[in-house]
Amino acid sequence: MKEAYLLRNTHLDKFQRAGKTVWKRWEDIMIEWWFGLEKPSKRIDPNYSQQTSYDAYMPLHNAIIRIEIKTARVTESWNQDDIFIDKALFSTDNEPFWLNFQQLKPQYCDVFIFIAVYRDKLKFRVLSSNEVRNNKYFSKWQHSGNAGNEGQLHIKETNIHDFDGFLVETLDLQLEIIKAYERQNNN
Repeated sequence: MKEAYLLRNTHLDKFQRAGKTVWKRWEDIMIEWWFGLEKPSKRIDPNYSQQTSYDAYMPLHNAIIRIEIKTARVTESWNQDDIFIDKALFSTDNEPFWLNFQQLKPQYCDVFIFIAVYRDKLKFRVLSSNEVRNNKYFSKWQHSGNAGNEGQLHIKETNIHDFDGFLVETLDLQLEIIKAYERQNNN
């Protein structure tokens, strides 16, 4: 019974951690796994800054693709519990949900990797920076006092299908990053 529970709730532990811990851990995992991603530094990019820039890069010919990795947990939108584990959804649930990717700075990257964390599964979406910046669900304001330097992407059950074209399998992630980079540079 325990084994079946753990198989159904593979990522439930991510709902028990603080949001920033979950985000940072997935940035590290994406670089540790082989997707052709590397940690940025001033040696690679003289304009790089840990405070304002991107999370990873991918070399491509004589250029680098600057990549921002964002993670959000898929939770019930109607549930007012403070405990994320009580609101965590399975990838097959048909409940109203809220998926909010925060602290987006499209001006500092070429490509975004968005990771939606469900109890049982991870779903990856890859968008170019322009596709995020010009998306009708992108809010340029993170919170009061923000001068428009970071925004949010709001995804709900009512608009999730608008992002289906950006869903990628992990085996295709490297190729999809390159495609998003090309879309970014062709606009």
